[in-house]
Amino acid sequence: MLKFLFIAVLSVSGLSATAQYAPENEAGLAAARAGDMQAAWDIWKPLADAGDARAQSNIGVMYDNGDVVAEDDVEAVRWFTLSAEGDFPTGQFNLANMFAEGKGVAQDFGIAVRWFQAAARQGHPQAQMSLMQVYYYGDGVTQDHGLAYMWLAIAAESGHVEAVDNMADFESRINKAAVARGRAMAAKCLPIGLERCP
Repeated sequence: MLKFLFIAVLSVSGLSATAQYAPENEAGLAAARAGDMQAAWDIWKPLADAGDARAQSNIGVMYDNGDVVAEDDVEAVRWFTLSAEGDFPTGQFNLANMFAEGKGVAQDFGIAVRWFQAAARQGHPQAQMSLMQVYYYGDGVTQDHGLAYMWLAIAAESGHVEAVDNMADFESRINKAAVARGRAMAAKCLPIGLERCP
C-alpha cells in the first residue's frame, strides 16, 4: 500500500487545501513539486509542530521515505497518528497503511480497517479502494463481497480511475447477490453522506 504526500510527483490524494489547514502548506507543496524537499521540510515542520494535520501527514511521509531526514518508520507512525487524530483523511489513510504493513508498529488489520474507514468516510478514494480490498479478502474484517462492492462503487463515484476501470471485472468475480447488495448499500449511503456507510 502507498503513503500519500500532497505532491503530484509522488501521488495525489485528490484533496485540496481548505481553510482548516495553514495556507503555507501550499508553499511546501510547490517546493516539493519543484523537487526541493528541504524547502518543503522547512515549511511543513513548523506547521506540523504547531498542530497542522496536513503538514503532520507530509512530515510523516518524509520520515517514511527518508526525504531530508533518515528513514524512520516509528517516527512516521508518530506523525501519521497526530495527523489522523487531527481528522485529516490522508493522515488516516497513511496510518492505516502502516498498520496494514506492520511498518513502525505491530501489524494489526483491525486498527488499519478503522483508519481506512475514517478516511473513506471523508471521501478519500484510495481509502475506499483499500476497504474494497480488505472486505474482498477478509483482512481484519469478516469477508463480505457486498461491502467490497459497495466501497468499489463509492470509489468509482468519487472518480477513482482504477475503480471505474475495474467495475466490470470485479462484478464477474463475485456473485450477483453480492453485487446487488453492494449496489443497494452504495445507493443508500451516497445521498446521506459517507460517514453513515457501513
